[in-house]
Amino acid sequence: MRVNSRVLTPSAPPLDRIIDGRSSLNGTAESRALSRRVARGETERLRHGLFRDALPPVTQLPWEHRPAELRRRYLEKAAAVALTRRSTVVFSHRTALAILGLPFLPPWPDEVDILEERDSPRRSKRGIRVHFGDLDADDLMPWGEFWVTRPERTLADIARSLMPVFAVPALDAGLVELSRDGIRAILEREPNVKNTQRALAALDFADPRSESPGESGSRVLMHLFGAPPPELQTRHPSPIRGRRYFRTDFEWPELKKIGEFDGREKFLKDELLGGKSPGQAVYEEKLREDARRREGNDVGRWGMHAVRRPADLRTALGALGIPMTRGNRALSVLW
Repeated sequence: MRVNSRVLTPSAPPLDRIIDGRSSLNGTAESRALSRRVARGETERLRHGLFRDALPPVTQLPWEHRPAELRRRYLEKAAAVALTRRSTVVFSHRTALAILGLPFLPPWPDEVDILEERDSPRRSKRGIRVHFGDLDADDLMPWGEFWVTRPERTLADIARSLMPVFAVPALDAGLVELSRDGIRAILEREPNVKNTQRALAALDFADPRSESPGESGSRVLMHLFGAPPPELQTRHPSPIRGRRYFRTDFEWPELKKIGEFDGREKFLKDELLGGKSPGQAVYEEKLREDARRREGNDVGRWGMHAVRRPADLRTALGALGIPMTRGNRALSVLW
């Protein structure tokens, strides 16, 4: 099961680290002091008149804290965009995923995504990516004093705008709580919009049983490689006292093959460890793997590096003995 159930209701925008210097940008001593701090690297400029004290490199943080900190830094950029616009801002696409707490497989982008009416004169520039479409009030929800596309609209937009290997992780996570038909209805409102058929295919492929973005991305790449579709979350009797069963990420029962996506969070994040130490988690995982092998299964493992470099996943699947009927062009193939 996913550890954190999402209600997909955005929390308040992170404004507490943003320094508003707009009222002092007129040659005052305060303005000159801010400029000196920026020049010394002590403060960074988010947008015109909006700043943030310089933050340590994310690589200096404990690994388990990095995803949340990266997301927060990206949301601070988004809030700064909204604070400097004279008219209403509607966040969409990748920025909406961040606001809603839905996953995005690549690193968060440098650009902030906003949605404008089709006849809007605004264009993308200076860290803002403008998307054009219908702004139906039913598709919007508040994010503090700002606006963001609702989860169903966000996922429809993502399915249209991103390749499936990036869109499916968000769809898988969203379908834990959302209706597939609700997303489909938004896509079918405009069936002739570019990439709608690809988006519908990605929506049909999405499966809420995938428990992490890495598992979701792995499934897409398996499909693009022409591997037989695996069964997800198959139960096996547990060798660990007090546990009735455990589940496998990917299983091909007819081939007696099991694949496991081992993201680092499995052994490092407190909510996934359940009070165990990382060493205990590794030991229990070894017991589970031994039990699978006693059942006659071969077991293969891979991590996020294999999702980011599809050739590595293809190699891992080949070593496990999974047949594949297509070549190694996974990220350039569209459904």
